[in-house]
Amino acid sequence: MRSKIEANEYKDYILGFIFYKFLSDKEVEYLKKNDWEDADLSELVEEDTDIVEQCKKNIGYFISYENLFSTWLKKGKDFDVSNITDALSVLMQEIRMLSLQLWHFVKQQLTIRIKVLLYGIR
Repeated sequence: MRSKIEANEYKDYILGFIFYKFLSDKEVEYLKKNDWEDADLSELVEEDTDIVEQCKKNIGYFISYENLFSTWLKKGKDFDVSNITDALSVLMQEIRMLSLQLWHFVKQQLTIRIKVLLYGIR
């Protein structure tokens, strides 16, 4: 059973999918510029820490093959809502970790600058 949703909610879903497709396409584009072929994309797994770190370092995130937008399209009728929830769960965990790292960095920099301003300590 499908429920009715308001136009602004629908917009949020569509924009979210467009953004996710953008991220997914950018990762594939980056990999292809670095000598990956379409046949190689199935090797994009979180267990390959080298490629995960390479992607995170160069584009800021990593999306595994099973969660790429293009992979979802290939699934056709086998595509399920769980594909989306699983992918978003992984992506949100990455965002949480990045924001925590960013917060610690900002806090450290502010602490240093406050000490310099107040005490002239570097």
